[in-house]
Amino acid sequence: MHTKFYLKNNHMSINREIFLPNRQISSYKIIKMIGRGAYGDVYLVTDSRNLKNYAMKTESIDAAKQTLSHEVDLLFDAKIAYFPAIRGYGEEPDCRYYVMDVLGPALSKVIRQIRKNKANKVAQIQNNDNNNLRLSTKDKFSSNLLTSTPGYLNVSLKSEENLGSVNATSTPDISNAESNSSILISSDLSLEPKPTSNLNSLIDLKTFYAIAEETLKILEYLHTQLGIVHRDIKPSNFLLRPRSNAPLCLVDFGLAKRYIDKATNLPIPPSTKKRFTGTLRYASPNAHMGLDLAPRDDLYSWFYMMLEIRRNGKLPWGKV
Repeated sequence: MHTKFYLKNNHMSINREIFLPNRQISSYKIIKMIGRGAYGDVYLVTDSRNLKNYAMKTESIDAAKQTLSHEVDLLFDAKIAYFPAIRGYGEEPDCRYYVMDVLGPALSKVIRQIRKNKANKVAQIQNNDNNNLRLSTKDKFSSNLLTSTPGYLNVSLKSEENLGSVNATSTPDISNAESNSSILISSDLSLEPKPTSNLNSLIDLKTFYAIAEETLKILEYLHTQLGIVHRDIKPSNFLLRPRSNAPLCLVDFGLAKRYIDKATNLPIPPSTKKRFTGTLRYASPNAHMGLDLAPRDDLYSWFYMMLEIRRNGKLPWGKV
């Protein structure tokens, strides 16, 4: 069973049918919709064979732009913990789908929650006459986003050498890797920042550099080992893996493409068609000019993403 659903999101309107709870797709029963994008929807589902929960991404069989089969092909080559593992895929009369582990929250959601909690904490401290702590415009919250007490998730960021030998057909053994740094994130995102020195920063430099290092390693592997350019790098496409030694996972390969030919290992000539690809907020100058995108453009988007995180969740052109 399905119903019509209309959503206006930023500059994009979505008018697409969604599936209602309890619909059965192969061995998977839909629980609820947990995500919606320009070309597909993501549902929380239960596999009747093992009663485990998974995430299912679907695409209408008659979608104007069909990307899911292409995404599955790319992910089958990306068998490493940096990317979602496909647990199943198939086709129904009205949709195509693939199934992966439940991931998240997205880095964008964590940053929004930190920003909200930070603002609340500032107001609380400034309005408390009995509190000796006062935040000036030079105050900030430290990178100890949380203390490692019961009820919190310690998401470790591993160094590159601890990932071991990785390739496109095997998942690295990181079970015994030692942590160099960590991001401490509450399981319910009830973050407890404490004042330090710069109110303009959401997180301290240690955590900022840890996020930067881990996301760069993901992009380096994507570009150099898989020959793929993602073309839609942004905080909402980096999902956390709670209680995992691989704490960040890059998702949504609907716009991704190969720039290295698998057969010849040579660069694929760029397309001469001019069209915009990506998300406006994080798009590179080349994307705005409609040029074919390359790894450098993923790095442009990565830089804008990190700038946004460092600048209190804002970009200078965020409201354009």
